[in-house]
Amino acid sequence: MSDFFSGPVVLSWKKLGPMVEEMRRVGDRQTYFEWFQRLAERTLEQEADASPIPAHIEHREWNAN
Repeated sequence: MSDFFSGPVVLSWKKLGPMVEEMRRVGDRQTYFEWFQRLAERTLEQEADASPIPAHIEHREWNAN
């Protein structure tokens, strides 16, 4: 999952996080988007150890044949 979706997940959370926090405050419900937040935070933790290598670089020698 992280190889395919890590970029969009992290970017989405960075953009949506403040809106979600406001939704939680207004709705008095801390569970809104809780699993998406957890996914983004765990992804960021994994990337703190080693920066991801983009697939177009890591697999540039790969041939589907």
